[in-house]
Amino acid sequence: MKIWRNISALKSVKGELETLSGALASALESVITTPVDENKNTEPLRGVVQAFSRVPGTLELLGCTQLALLAQEVLQLLNDTLAAQANLDGRGLDLRLELAFAAVTDLPALLEYSLFQESDEFLFVCQHINKLRKARACAILFSGAPLLEKADVDFRARFEKHPDKMLEILAKQAELFVRCSTALHKNPEDAKALQLSSSVLDNLELLLRDHRIGVLWGLGRAIVESYPEAVGDDKAVLALSLLSLVPLARQLIEKNVATLQDAVDEGILEKLVNVIDKLHAAPGSRAAVVKLWYNIDMAGCREFRNQYRKLQDSYYNKSALNKCLQLIRASIVQHIDAINDQG
Repeated sequence: MKIWRNISALKSVKGELETLSGALASALESVITTPVDENKNTEPLRGVVQAFSRVPGTLELLGCTQLALLAQEVLQLLNDTLAAQANLDGRGLDLRLELAFAAVTDLPALLEYSLFQESDEFLFVCQHINKLRKARACAILFSGAPLLEKADVDFRARFEKHPDKMLEILAKQAELFVRCSTALHKNPEDAKALQLSSSVLDNLELLLRDHRIGVLWGLGRAIVESYPEAVGDDKAVLALSLLSLVPLARQLIEKNVATLQDAVDEGILEKLVNVIDKLHAAPGSRAAVVKLWYNIDMAGCREFRNQYRKLQDSYYNKSALNKCLQLIRASIVQHIDAINDQG
């Protein structure tokens, strides 16, 4: 986190972000509360969304990298929704706008927490980010890393524009994965194979972050990240679990573009999630995010929800107090002015 010495400048920037977020939330609420059977006018929303486009960059300057990712996902969903509005029914439009509303409403409280607790964790934004991404048919992510690298690249568009080139790149990474996962299965202590697996899974998750099947490579990456903490037979179990991704890798090697549009293989997903369920999840790790997203660690999920609720309550209680103080100050000023007028 960036350390700010000019507190007045920080308050000014923070205030602007809160204003932009509040304006967007109000505009979204206005559209959402219009009955479904009536014409929903989204034109006023366009200008507010354009103004909100300053928020991701500003959050980056504040050192709130993960929050910047959340703001960017809100912006992306809204831009996509406004562009595709003609193809969405009323309820489909509302569902997308409601997701954006929930995220942007929480953004000021998350910013307050990040700045004053000097904490910038993907865990605190992962729920909002992944709900927004799911609405866009993109991969569920368990780390901000795939979004931070080549942040300006739309891989879905790149696959559509240059299918042969992109499928060739994907096939080479898939071939590498088959080799290194097989080597790791043969020798779970093979450090070189483990390191290569980590790099290849990073690449596959990055390339496929804008396609639903990217989630499977993200789960594989979470397993590899937890690998060094495993001992004995546990490493063999983790190495074996990675082989469940080999059939998918072989499909990518065949360079069939239809594979990118396939639904996520629930059998593979269940196997990987079950393996991660048994892992010790270090705070802030990919495994911890997996457990939170799939709700497979009841105690951990309960603790997270309590902590999240506290940061929300803290922010809104503080905001309410500030509003009361502002009203009191305004009242005092009015009384003083009245006394001065009488004198």
